[in-house]
Amino acid sequence: MPQNRQLSAIMFTDIEAYTSFVHDDEFHTIVLRKHPDIFDTSTEFNGTIVPYFGEGASSFYTSSVDAIHCSIELQLACLNDQRISLNLWKRL
Repeated sequence: MPQNRQLSAIMFTDIEAYTSFVHDDEFHTIVLRKHPDIFDTSTEFNGTIVPYFGEGASSFYTSSVDAIHCSIELQLACLNDQRISLNLWKRL
């Protein structure tokens, strides 16, 4: 039986030091405002987020180029607020 294989790019996004700031209401509010940006940006670059955690998410892409462009866009979006630092890991 023929096997169907597909090359995928996986990206894990994590908000650095989230647990140490979880009791800081201002920081928590800022993070909650950023969450829709992560979903929207991933979708914009043809990504699917599964699963989602409080401070991070795994997203899957059929194109490694889309995953890289998405990660760049997410980093640029966080430049405006120096309190939020994203860790991004990408794998093929």
